[in-house]
Amino acid sequence: MFRSVSFGVALATTLVLLASSGRARAEEARSTTDVAPTDKSSSAVEPRDVVLNGQGQLLGKLLDSQGQPAPDKRVVVWHEREQVAVTSTDENGKFAVPGLRGGVYFIASETGFSVVRIWTKQTAPPSAREMTIVYQRSEVVRGNFLGRPRDYFRKPEFLAAMIGGAIALPIALHDDEAS
Repeated sequence: MFRSVSFGVALATTLVLLASSGRARAEEARSTTDVAPTDKSSSAVEPRDVVLNGQGQLLGKLLDSQGQPAPDKRVVVWHEREQVAVTSTDENGKFAVPGLRGGVYFIASETGFSVVRIWTKQTAPPSAREMTIVYQRSEVVRGNFLGRPRDYFRKPEFLAAMIGGAIALPIALHDDEAS
C-alpha cells in the first residue's frame, strides 16, 4: 500500500514539474524573442515618432548596454511582418535606411529592438525626432542558471517539488524499514 502511494506521489510531483517547466520555458522563449516582429511584440511597445531626413532616409544609432556606439552591427527593418531592409552600423554606431514610406516599423539588432512610426517632413508631428536610437541589451549571466535562491520559493513548480518530496520521502523510508 505504502509503495503504491509513494510511487503515486512521486509520479504526480514529476508530472507537475515537467508541465510547469515546459510552460515556463515557452513563456521565457516568447518574452525573449526579438528577431522578427509579431502582432504581440509590435502592439505591446509604444512606437516612437521619427521623421525621415531630406533624402527620405530613416536615421538611427545603435548603442550597447553601456550607452556606447555599437559599430559594425547588423540592423534589420521590418514592416507588417515583412523584412524590408538590412543595413549595418558605421564606426559611430549610426545607420541610414533609404526607401521607406510612412508607417510603423520594427527595427532589430542582435540583442535589441525599437518600434518606430515614420513620418515625412510634411506630415510629422512636432514631437517627432530626426533619429531613432536602438539599445542593445546585454544580459550575460554566468554561473547563475537557476536565478537567485530566494526566487525559488515564488515558483509553483519548486514548491510542488518540495511538498511532494516532503510527503514521498518519509513514506519511501518507512516502506524500506518495513521490508
